[in-house]
Amino acid sequence: MVVAIIGVLATVVLASLGSARNKSKDAAIKAILSSMRAQAELQYLETGNYNNTCEPDSITGKMFRDAYAKAGVAVNSGNNICNDENNLYNAVPPSNLVQMQIASGLDPDGSIWAATIILSTGNWFCVDSSGNAIVTPDGIRTISPYNSVLDKTC
Repeated sequence: MVVAIIGVLATVVLASLGSARNKSKDAAIKAILSSMRAQAELQYLETGNYNNTCEPDSITGKMFRDAYAKAGVAVNSGNNICNDENNLYNAVPPSNLVQMQIASGLDPDGSIWAATIILSTGNWFCVDSSGNAIVTPDGIRTISPYNSVLDKTC
């Protein structure tokens, strides 16, 4: 009887640890992307644009890769993206490494950018140049530079 009670308690504790581990990963992702947003604002103050915010060798690009590595997911990674003036960098896991792939970006003027990473809940945490830092069910809402609504990407 004592062994059965200990087994039940051990199961409850292990289940709680898994949940806590996922919450800590999500908190780390949110912290990194929020720091990325602050760093991008510093870049904007220096240069007057968000050009190269997502470049793999930039400070902010490295922050994005670090947040993606914390997520540690290979499923539904299509919206794990960092999108700046001319480039969309999609984090693709070839094991545990992160590659950035170039595609078309948000805005050729460098006036907007956005980044999003999937959380353990299946939702996405998104930050962008308009000051958003939100959890959303569908990642980045990509906006064409020719669209009249350029003020929001998350």
